[in-house]
Amino acid sequence: MPHFSKFLLKSAAVTPRLGFPLLCCLWLTIIKCSQAAEPDLEARFSHRARVKLDFAHRDSEHPVRIVLPPEVQALARPDLGDLRLFAKAPAQAPQEIPFRLACPRDREVIEEYPVEWSPLPASARGPQWLVKTAEPPPSANGLILQVDDSYRNNRHAVRVWGARSADADDWTLLTDQGLWLDLSRPGRRKTLSRISFPPAKYPCYRVEVTCPNDVPAPPLRQIRLLNRSEVRAPHHEFPAPIQSTSRDATTGELTITCAIPHVGLPLQAVHFEVLSAGDYLLTARVSTSSSPDRPGPVVGSGDFYQFSSLGITQVAPWVKCRATTEAWLHVVLEADPDIPLEVTEVTTIVSERGVLFDPEVLPTRPDEHLSLYLGNRELPSAAAQTAPLDDPSLWASLPSLHLEPPVPNPAFRNPERESSATEQQTSTKSEEQTARRWGLSLIALGLGLTGWGLLRWRRPAVR
Repeated sequence: MPHFSKFLLKSAAVTPRLGFPLLCCLWLTIIKCSQAAEPDLEARFSHRARVKLDFAHRDSEHPVRIVLPPEVQALARPDLGDLRLFAKAPAQAPQEIPFRLACPRDREVIEEYPVEWSPLPASARGPQWLVKTAEPPPSANGLILQVDDSYRNNRHAVRVWGARSADADDWTLLTDQGLWLDLSRPGRRKTLSRISFPPAKYPCYRVEVTCPNDVPAPPLRQIRLLNRSEVRAPHHEFPAPIQSTSRDATTGELTITCAIPHVGLPLQAVHFEVLSAGDYLLTARVSTSSSPDRPGPVVGSGDFYQFSSLGITQVAPWVKCRATTEAWLHVVLEADPDIPLEVTEVTTIVSERGVLFDPEVLPTRPDEHLSLYLGNRELPSAAAQTAPLDDPSLWASLPSLHLEPPVPNPAFRNPERESSATEQQTSTKSEEQTARRWGLSLIALGLGLTGWGLLRWRRPAVR
């Protein structure tokens, strides 16, 4: 540094006309070097995944979608707020592409229709009723048998037929698997009253309830005809290893603990494989937590049953859940103590998620690379995003782009790694800062001396 000061003084004395411009350039250089450069946005993400793009997608009049596989979702934040989409051409700065998140959800729509109903002569199995619809007959796939509330602890097999008129000879059997059930216990009551059948459009329906000789006929109060439609969202399934099971001999409750195999991905439903030779009606309560020993709040509940004695098979043993990203699954199955019960498999279900964007916002260059960047726990969520798309039918109808497997981002600057390196080099940097202060002080001294030399050069000589 002393040699550098002498150089400044010598330059100012020998070439005073060049000294001032030289010092200005030098000062600007010092200021520029002292400022920390802002890292590129691309360097703030730990991973990236290339998107395969072709000209057919550019010509699309609709948005295009990118499905996020589970391995991509696991690298991103649970809310997907750290996703960024970039288009980049050789020797060009990357251009950020606006997009919308997609989180499709199962959709259920139930339409109910007014009907007239009246009793018919009983069959050999039990009582019957005639149901007439309005004209033209609506499309229906189920009905509800509403029974007087005092009718408890009974179950009945139900059959439903359809015909073009009330006096028709050719009635079409729609289902013989219907079940009406009431199970009442102290502090617990479960009722199944909806009878499902394949889509039909008949002006008349005939409903038959099977009643054994020692069971009174149900006091029917109302029959409601309905059409139920459900669209399942695309999803991923993961076997959840069962860690422990226990059953309370007094209450009959079966408790199961499982490790969730997709930590960080939002759980949407749980499916059970139930092994039981007898009839059962189960109520499942599902909770999640970060510990195998402490169940958390309940995130879902549901019923499923099997009554082989009535010819009714098991129905949909799965429970919908509110989205959660915890590591442990806790399930409590309510059942009668005298029912043999075993759950052999538990499967967790995660809905498909992704992003969609308008191809018109892409650059016109044909050789750009489209990449999805992710993996930053601290980055604020993308601003001005609309609500995620949740319609499963619309999501599935969009053209899909292929997303390559994610790879580590070579430009990533890991803040934790840099912080660790900073802590290890604290003493070294302190010494460097001290030396830098001395150097800047000497530079300032050199600037002052040079300025003094310039003033002296401009002062007229005294004779």
